[in-house]
Amino acid sequence: MSSTTATQSTSTATSIANASASVASDDYDFYDYNPSKILTYVAFILFGMWTLIICIEIFVKYLKTLDLFKTTKAYDLNRKQLKKTINAVCLHIYIPLILGGLMEMGGYIGRLDSIYDTSSITAFVVETVLILIAPVMISATTYMLFHRLLRYLNVPENSRVGIFMKNSLMVKFFVAGDVISFFLQAAGGGMTAEDSTMHVGEKLVIIGLVIQLVSFGVFLFVQIHFTLRYKKFCKDFYHLKVTKKWKYINCCLLIASVFIFIRSIVRVAEFGQGFDGYIASHEVFLYVFDGLLMLLTLVVLSVSFFFTDIGEIYFQHFTLTYAQNEENDGLFPYKTETNDSSE
Repeated sequence: MSSTTATQSTSTATSIANASASVASDDYDFYDYNPSKILTYVAFILFGMWTLIICIEIFVKYLKTLDLFKTTKAYDLNRKQLKKTINAVCLHIYIPLILGGLMEMGGYIGRLDSIYDTSSITAFVVETVLILIAPVMISATTYMLFHRLLRYLNVPENSRVGIFMKNSLMVKFFVAGDVISFFLQAAGGGMTAEDSTMHVGEKLVIIGLVIQLVSFGVFLFVQIHFTLRYKKFCKDFYHLKVTKKWKYINCCLLIASVFIFIRSIVRVAEFGQGFDGYIASHEVFLYVFDGLLMLLTLVVLSVSFFFTDIGEIYFQHFTLTYAQNEENDGLFPYKTETNDSSE
């Protein structure tokens, strides 16, 4: 009899546990799992920490580049124009990267709010939209850094990898692709919170992600092509004349691009399956193939500052160009730098 009682007790306990788990899962209206508060806090802290580190690194490198130019005769001759150019090269280029880091932080704040307030549509929309579009901002900085790197390594605009040079049709294509992808993902992400517009929102997000994937796939191909054959593309052996540490920046950009590309593939698969799909139903995919990959992207770009930065490479390119112009006709290349600063 005691055996029967024990069996009944075990059965009752199991039923209660299953019911409790079901209720707990149902508490979260927008998730098919119980989201982890700890992981969300960790993601928020790490993105915040690395965004701050990058901001500090950018400012320190900016001051270093400014000090380098202050030692030249050119700085005394045209201080205002050079400062404007240095700001464009060392500060403005990183604005999308910083915004991307802040968006990641905002996305995980929204996720925390969504966990604590399970009925908050606003919190879920904030989480979905910001985490979706943050990589678009981060990828914009990788575009601009690679573009600058090609310029300062003296890569001709009519070369195969010169498609990223100024006024190129491909540059306009990538900018347009990023803008379209940004707004499609933002609009679609906001629509996924409502049952009536969820499927339309999913399709918009998928279209935006596919555009981003194709655009970034072409960009990644060009990066790899340049990395393997840079000696062919760098005119007048500029790859030897400027610091060889430019290779560290190129390597970090390549690694960061691979991370963003993998993340985009997984996101396309996720929205292709829908919110009831395997990827969306398992929290691990969000943190491994989105949160972790984007954090590693920030870390890799941050690490590149320990070797060199685009400002130092610009300074070396500038001094080489200045010396050549002085030797040839004594002219200072102000026109080139004026155009460069307007980008």
